[in-house]
Amino acid sequence: MKNTWVFAILFVGLLMGTAFAAGNGVSAAVKNAREQYKERVAEMKETYAQVRERYNATMKNWTNSRDAFRALPPNASGSALQPSKDYLNNLIDLMVSHINVVEEHVLNNSRLSDSDKNSIIAELESDASTLQSLKSEVDAAQTKAEVRAVAVKVRDEWKQSRVTIKKYAAFIVAANLESVIDKFELQVDNLNARVEALKSKGYDTSKVKSALTDAESKIADARAKIAQAKELFLSINSEDDLNTKFKEGRDLLNDARKSAVDAVKEVRSAIRETIQETNRGNNTAINNGKAGAPNQEQNVETNRETNTEMNKGQGNASEPNQEQNRETNQEGAPSSSAKNTK
Repeated sequence: MKNTWVFAILFVGLLMGTAFAAGNGVSAAVKNAREQYKERVAEMKETYAQVRERYNATMKNWTNSRDAFRALPPNASGSALQPSKDYLNNLIDLMVSHINVVEEHVLNNSRLSDSDKNSIIAELESDASTLQSLKSEVDAAQTKAEVRAVAVKVRDEWKQSRVTIKKYAAFIVAANLESVIDKFELQVDNLNARVEALKSKGYDTSKVKSALTDAESKIADARAKIAQAKELFLSINSEDDLNTKFKEGRDLLNDARKSAVDAVKEVRSAIRETIQETNRGNNTAINNGKAGAPNQEQNVETNRETNTEMNKGQGNASEPNQEQNRETNQEGAPSSSAKNTK
């Protein structure tokens, strides 16, 4: 169970580190649900760091009391069992807290439809309710055997909740990546406008046009792979699925991001090469006393403008990549580095 909870802590860290914009035009049911969960979170007043601190304290207490529990006679009862019962109740609270975190991010994700939000919340809330109901069984346990039996129920229910949490957290990451692809697509559009400006000044932009066409194809391919990944994540229903479909979906997201990054890089590279080739041609023509396409003064000005614009764009191009890496370099996230934390 310890390894499972280490995973859970890291995975919630992924969610807490991801910024989501609030959705607009949601249904009344979703709005009501959002308010209910906001109130719940406000009442809890519990940040991720606090959850982690509580978990560490709970594990420490359990480690200290585990040997004593095992040494208890089969007919042990009363206060002798209380440390173990307290541990189980704290563990259930932490599990529900993790589910609540996912619920909040589902409700606040503008990329998800009302239908998706309602179905996801319903499944998460069902898991949370089942876990909460086990607290009454913990409190009612009177013998060592009864405490052990309810502990098995808590463990089994958490295994299923873990599947639900991980698949929807991955689904959210995929939806968030769509926003990143939007940014890359906008950059391609801006570069296209710049290419038209270069063409109007006499530059040969045929190579850049080819790169733009390829970039548009890669952006479309990235969107298709994200859609595939989302379908895979939603089809996850068991631990076995986590070992297969989750990895497949993660790899698709990695490929999608790489396609978008490459698309922008290749267009920029083509623009640079076009400018450099034209500069060399103009300098040769000037040295030979011949007339060239864009003259030297025009070329210097265009080069300055292009470098200024591309320097501004470079920050924007790299930001989505860096942001996605921050999001996905946690446990369970669709990142190449996450393969070691499976």
